Amino acid sequence: MCNAEERAIKNQRSLDRLAKTIVLSQGRFSLILARADRPQLQREMVARLREKVDLEIDEIHLSPNSQTLYSTILAKLNQRGDARVPQAVVVFGLDGVIDLERVLKSANLVRNEFVQHCPYPLCLWMADETLQKLRRFAPDLRNWAANPLKFYETDET
Repeated sequence: MCNAEERAIKNQRSLDRLAKTIVLSQGRFSLILARADRPQLQREMVARLREKVDLEIDEIHLSPNSQTLYSTILAKLNQRGDARVPQAVVVFGLDGVIDLERVLKSANLVRNEFVQHCPYPLCLWMADETLQKLRRFAPDLRNWAANPLKFYETDET
């Protein structure tokens, strides 16, 4: 394992890649997978992302009882009360979904809906264990994303 300084450098590289991907994906669907085992680290990295890019980033927090990914994202975006298309969306809480297998299988089945109705980069934050489940239960959806971006714990996070 690398030391805290090396992990901080790796985090900065991953954050730079995340920012670049979001900026270059404006106006079209792009699936981004971000790996960080602790929710606090996930939130910290999104806060740093907001400082790095001059874009509005919508946050969606899945509840443990979420049944679908696609419908939940659209419903939560519609609750905002405006018709604007997001510039980017980050999703937290996948790790805490009770019936994760169902949610992932459903997302895999409707993956074409994301492309047709989500013209923005979509970043799914998850722990390593959830990524393994994504690979198992939603392989086609997973294949639409580049290699997951890994974020590491440091002494600062």
